[in-house]
Amino acid sequence: MIYRYLITTVWTVLLAALFTASSFAAEEVSSDQLIIINKTTNQLAFYQDGALVDTFPVGTGRETTYTPEGTFTIVNKIKNRPYYTKNIKGGDPNNPLGDRWMGLDARGTRGDTYGIHGNNNENSIGKYVSAGCVRMHNKDIHRLFEQVKVNTQVYITRSKLSFDQLALEHGYALGLPEPEKVDVTLTMFSTTQLFSKPSKAFPAGAALGPQAIKAFEKADDWYHVKTWFGDAWLKTEEMIVGEIQPVDLDIRLSEEAILHNLPLTSTSTGGAVSPQTVKAFEEWNGWYHIKSWMGDRWIKVDKKGPLVNNSTNNP
Repeated sequence: MIYRYLITTVWTVLLAALFTASSFAAEEVSSDQLIIINKTTNQLAFYQDGALVDTFPVGTGRETTYTPEGTFTIVNKIKNRPYYTKNIKGGDPNNPLGDRWMGLDARGTRGDTYGIHGNNNENSIGKYVSAGCVRMHNKDIHRLFEQVKVNTQVYITRSKLSFDQLALEHGYALGLPEPEKVDVTLTMFSTTQLFSKPSKAFPAGAALGPQAIKAFEKADDWYHVKTWFGDAWLKTEEMIVGEIQPVDLDIRLSEEAILHNLPLTSTSTGGAVSPQTVKAFEEWNGWYHIKSWMGDRWIKVDKKGPLVNNSTNNP
């Protein structure tokens, strides 16, 4: 009886020593990093310094309750962890834990029961297959393992929200652009989606039709406007900063001019007008709205392109 007790004690000590020796010590709390695992989509997101760095597919519990939900901490990082249940050595191709393990302090455990790890069955990733751990492709866990610090928080949930929304909900400070005060007019040419924050992760569920509207704040290429829906953000896609002005100009083109559907370089029609005199009836920032063989189109007039050589009265 005493002999059996001694053997059990020695084996426990050896396992603990192996576990500790191959783990990465917890040196600091990582508030600059966050991992979110959404069991609804079986996706993992890794955030660092307020920005989404990468997303990966994962495999989670084959029953809803198997993979715990809540906020946990990575308490250890182990290379080539053995699979003790079936006595499979670390690094063995048959090891279902792969060769990278990041242990979680879930449900009263200390990183020895629940973890984020690699796998020897690549086809299981993206599915509900595990006994509770979070499985990743080996190539993905290798990449993540090198970046994640011990004590990084892991938020596991089931949700239809975007990762950015979940990060904010969890209290993580996203690096959204800082707004500055402006007083400009935006001219929109098509229906434009509205957002509650200057990020496409936060759709407001409303839109504005083509129109000119005042903006009172700017953050990168986002603008804050007052709408029937309330204050909202929109992104400068298929719109211009400023108002289109009516003109009455004869423009003598000294070279071919590319035709555009809108006063935006991204809207080329593939057509052009040869050197000639054309009539312009609207202008914005060097763009002129003319009547052409393709119908009403815009051309860009600057020093490198066609020149405005002859003008009549402005209204």
